[in-house]
Amino acid sequence: MSEPSSPPGRIAASALKLFTGTLASRVLGFIRVVLMARYFGGRAAMDIFNIAFMVPNLFRRVLGEQAVESAFLPTFRSLTARGNVRQAWRTASVVLNWLIMALLVAATACYLLAPWLVSWVLAPGFDPDTAGRAADLGRLMCPFMVLIGLAAFCGSLLLAHGQVWAYGLAPALFNVGWIATMAASHRQLGIYSLGLGVLIGGVLQLAASVIALLWGRRRGRVRGGYRASHGLADESASRAMGLAVPVCGAALIARCAWVVDRFIASYLEQGSIAALGYAMPLVLVPFALFGLSIGRAALAPLSEDAASGDAERLRHSLENTVLLGLLFLIPLTAGTALLATPFAQLLRGGEFGDDEVQMAAAALRYYALGLAGMGMVSILSRAMYAMKDTFRPLLAASAALVINAILSAVLAFTPMRHAGIALATSVAMTLQALFLFIVVRRKLRRLGAGGTFGRLWKPAAKMCIATAVMSATVPILVGLSGCYINSPSFPARLVGLLIPACGGAVVYGLAILLLDRQIMRRLR
Repeated sequence: MSEPSSPPGRIAASALKLFTGTLASRVLGFIRVVLMARYFGGRAAMDIFNIAFMVPNLFRRVLGEQAVESAFLPTFRSLTARGNVRQAWRTASVVLNWLIMALLVAATACYLLAPWLVSWVLAPGFDPDTAGRAADLGRLMCPFMVLIGLAAFCGSLLLAHGQVWAYGLAPALFNVGWIATMAASHRQLGIYSLGLGVLIGGVLQLAASVIALLWGRRRGRVRGGYRASHGLADESASRAMGLAVPVCGAALIARCAWVVDRFIASYLEQGSIAALGYAMPLVLVPFALFGLSIGRAALAPLSEDAASGDAERLRHSLENTVLLGLLFLIPLTAGTALLATPFAQLLRGGEFGDDEVQMAAAALRYYALGLAGMGMVSILSRAMYAMKDTFRPLLAASAALVINAILSAVLAFTPMRHAGIALATSVAMTLQALFLFIVVRRKLRRLGAGGTFGRLWKPAAKMCIATAVMSATVPILVGLSGCYINSPSFPARLVGLLIPACGGAVVYGLAILLLDRQIMRRLR
């Protein structure tokens, strides 16, 4: 058997770099959410913003996390790994030319169709005045679609050249721009300060990515460059864009679950959309730090292993990636659900009162139950893309959308209300992860890999036992921290969250060490 080309230490090291950049971005993102809660509360104004930002944010998620990264990057990386640097950049140039045209057409269409999109697709439950304000705010943010699409492309080039630090830190500037603009203009512009902040943040993220590429080229870390003269025709670019179609479809379908959620929530009581809108960024913090960072770090090595044709090398790399993900995602799923109320309490203050806290906490608690599923979907779908299989992730995303829509429509009109929508999302994501797990396992067996994922069951069981021990400890620590959690002071409430969170992490780590030291050694 040949040596695995992507040992766990290599993937873990890349994930750690991405974790650092993502941590900076998510901390800033959390500050942004806290300020939004203080300035605009959790009722009508934030309902309007969440609907208006839905389409631009959809482009950010689809292009940034899936299409460009998962379809273009493996093609570019495989060409550079074979020494075809000139061809790789020709492919990149052609893809970028097509991308620019597509982004301009999409942004223009969304600007023209904004009133119809809000009234008939995104939030038909809104009254005409609220729908009109949402459409106006959405039009303001349409240029962001172009900015974030180009930033995503530049980010994929940074990741392909191993510029992990720059790739991870560029999104932090997006939040810096958003926060600064919102803080400076919210009194004068009201809810429109959020739209202006999105645009300024998009400009900063794109500028940071371009500067990082130019700096990398100057230092010899980035070889080659973009040339508009390459036009619109290239065989490798055509293959990459062919892969991008189902990848975009899968990502778009997955994000359409959010559209369905808001569509249904628009018929519920005022503040339901805002509660879901506050809860989702909070649950995305642990997901981005661990599930998304690990998936992104593994994509390039998995693409190389798949291109090598050695199924055993690919299996070994993927098993270690899944093991690394489960090590963090299993306890995070339980811990985030248990700490939903202390987490949501951090938003309290200004226009965000106790009722809004309870609504956001309920949504966060049920969203958290899908954390492990979200992380595994991120990892396993990228493994499928590395193997140039884009159809099955599309099929999995389609099935998950149907399940989510049916469950949301049922649970939203029970006493659970908006929390039922969050639970439906978690169930759908978990089932999607299970489907992808089965598909990846069969795909590797067909490629000739033996014993696929068999060695993961015992470590995973031990992680679950350690998580159970942690879950018994966290409520006790929450009770002991009650005076801090309910304090009117933000620093005190932050301490009230950190005490049970850090205590639970320590208990989990100790339990893992007692149960199986080998799990920790594999991360070295």
